[in-house]
Amino acid sequence: MTDAVFVLGATGRCGAALCGRLAAAGRQFVPVIRDPEAWRPLGLPGERRVVDLADTRTLGDTLADARQIVSCAPASFLPGILAVTSPEVRLIALAGPIRYSRTPDGEGLGVRAGEAAFISSGRCGVMVHPTFIYGRHSVAGLLARLRSGKIIALPGGGRRIIQPVFERDVIEALLVAIDREWPGPRNLVAAGPRPLRFDAFLAALAGAAGVAMPRLMSVPGMFAGMLGAGDFHLPDEDQAFPPEPLAELLGRPPLGLEAGLAHCVS
Repeated sequence: MTDAVFVLGATGRCGAALCGRLAAAGRQFVPVIRDPEAWRPLGLPGERRVVDLADTRTLGDTLADARQIVSCAPASFLPGILAVTSPEVRLIALAGPIRYSRTPDGEGLGVRAGEAAFISSGRCGVMVHPTFIYGRHSVAGLLARLRSGKIIALPGGGRRIIQPVFERDVIEALLVAIDREWPGPRNLVAAGPRPLRFDAFLAALAGAAGVAMPRLMSVPGMFAGMLGAGDFHLPDEDQAFPPEPLAELLGRPPLGLEAGLAHCVS
């Protein structure tokens, strides 16, 4: 067994950011990835292990010496991860607020299935459900659209209520969770300080970047992908979660939107 933190989904945005923070802190970690070509450009250390998470036989061999796992991969893989690892292996899993959708789709059902497997396993650890994550890379596409000055088509004209949480706070929460003792399986919603409408979020981003706010077009959600609005990954329902659980884990309040956007556009 090794004390290194096994990071599944290490080439994704949050997985790569977590590996970067672990490397900066001098922590040992093992990136578990599917595509070596996606890992190489990141320029991060760590002896990567290549595996398809859907192949539980090979996955069991890959994780045989793991003592602590952080999964930034889709939560639908959690039942397989739990099945091939020892009950003593601690698990930190990153999921999302789609778990609380009243009408979950395939992804939401995968999150619920993963959570059910995690809770029933009795495994020590925590499943972190971030709200609407934003960061430097994730707002790049939004900024490009704002700067283009073109009309933006959004479901409901951008009236959906989101609860932005800064990406760095989510990664910090995972780092804290790695070193915290968890008496059995726990759930935690990582919510930003306050909910607001998506059009207000866009206006705040435009203000931080010093660009004019373009006109918004209201379209039914079913046409969002056809008109380009699907890239925004808006939640299916309004968000409103208490920020206290994330603040308690971090030991401080989550970063406010104005400060977070300043980091994104600086």
